[in-house]
Amino acid sequence: MKDIFILITPLLIITILLVGTLLIVKRFSLNGKLKRKNLLDFQLVASFSLMPKKYLAVVKVQNEYLLLGISDNSISLIKELKIEQELIENDYPENQSQGFSEIFKKMLKGQ
Repeated sequence: MKDIFILITPLLIITILLVGTLLIVKRFSLNGKLKRKNLLDFQLVASFSLMPKKYLAVVKVQNEYLLLGISDNSISLIKELKIEQELIENDYPENQSQGFSEIFKKMLKGQ
């Protein structure tokens, strides 16, 4: 019985130290010291598949709209879209689902 206690004691001490370290790391990360902050306001407005692994996407980044070409190994900026915020809020409410082609045609007409 004494031999089992001698073998289990170091295991219990190491387990307690690991759990304590985990709790400390979680506490500091929740306070924002280790937490990554999202610096960009990023939203995918619409996307359209051209071919397998090739897409067009309209992305909103900090109140600017970008048309991106996306493939499996690269992302290219095609055009910065100049769109008034009122036009977007009126034409594209978030609860309404529209296809990419409809949104893209309306954006091109607005320019």
